[in-house]
Amino acid sequence: MSTVVGPENPVTVTGCTQPLTLWTCSLPKEQQAANEPYKANQPKFIMQIQYDNSTKQLWNVKDAVPPHPTSNGQETLETGAERANETANANKGNGTDGSLAARDVQTFDEGFAPNPLPPSFQEMWFLGNTTDGIVSDRKAGEPTPFFISFFDSLNQTAGPNMLPEALARRGSENTLNARDVNLTGSLPPPDLNPDGTGAAAKLLAYPFQQPLRLFDRGLPTEHYGFYSYYNKTLYVKSVTPLNENTADQGNVPADKDGGCLETEANFLITWTQTRFHVQIWTRMGNGTNLLQGAPDNSTRPGTMPYAVTVSVDTHGGDYSKKASFYYGVDDRQHINRTNTKLISNDVGFDSPRINPGFSADLSLGGIDGGTGGCRCSWVNFLNENGKTLGIS
Repeated sequence: MSTVVGPENPVTVTGCTQPLTLWTCSLPKEQQAANEPYKANQPKFIMQIQYDNSTKQLWNVKDAVPPHPTSNGQETLETGAERANETANANKGNGTDGSLAARDVQTFDEGFAPNPLPPSFQEMWFLGNTTDGIVSDRKAGEPTPFFISFFDSLNQTAGPNMLPEALARRGSENTLNARDVNLTGSLPPPDLNPDGTGAAAKLLAYPFQQPLRLFDRGLPTEHYGFYSYYNKTLYVKSVTPLNENTADQGNVPADKDGGCLETEANFLITWTQTRFHVQIWTRMGNGTNLLQGAPDNSTRPGTMPYAVTVSVDTHGGDYSKKASFYYGVDDRQHINRTNTKLISNDVGFDSPRINPGFSADLSLGGIDGGTGGCRCSWVNFLNENGKTLGIS
């Protein structure tokens, strides 16, 4: 297990929505005391990296064909689904590399079951090209035998750090099919506690056994990385945007820095398909240093020996599942699903939005590219000038 403790938070952008308190880079109020002596915007990251030692090497998949625009420059959600079905039927059983069918099915050695499913090669290429600043021609990176999991406690584990061939021989490989996921355009139900009250707000994701890919091999920007999607949530007292009459009053104080207490909440804010993006830098140079402190799992900078950037944003994702909205919360902390409304999410705030989801050309591989919108970044390192680096 490795940790990043007391990271700096060099990037906090909330301007994609109104009021600004509907997006946060701070832990929920109820979770802040357990994070002391660090600030609410300095959450701890607990991670485990595993190595796939199987001789099958199912992790070593060939690159698919990079996305490129269709002849008419526009592939809609409907035509994209039709083309995927046609391709899947045509290639059934022939193992065609690079097909839509091939990229929707990912096979892993026994002992590895990524949750959630990794994004498609085409989407990784699209975001590598439009959002993540990948310099190499291999915008989607290249596969490695490493898998990474995130936890909210040091008492959790994904199993041994190396899964040997002996384990892999105990059963067949685990095949996950993205088509088995039930796609729906309806808003997801809220997570609830056993007593029916709303579950705790969620700033971060805890993805399990995600394949780490190597990006920009041999370049100064070389790094291992992955991203996955989750539902980011927080509780607030107010969803009313400021206007010319209320601007002087400012945002509701209780909603700042992580939202309000659950007992004070009138609304539960949800950002579905929020992207959780991790980069582990391998060539940052002699001028980059980890944050000062004792390398311990509970003190800054933690035990992770490499420079790490963790980012949260709203780029990419599955448009059929993507939404930002609120549910009402009553005086007994129960969620009122009949009191719901969409909230603004300007993915193009501060920088142009590339291939917007609402009018997307799916032949480009992904949606909502660019470098704008609401986002957070945390880092465990400083540059040669003693300043944090907001790399994303």
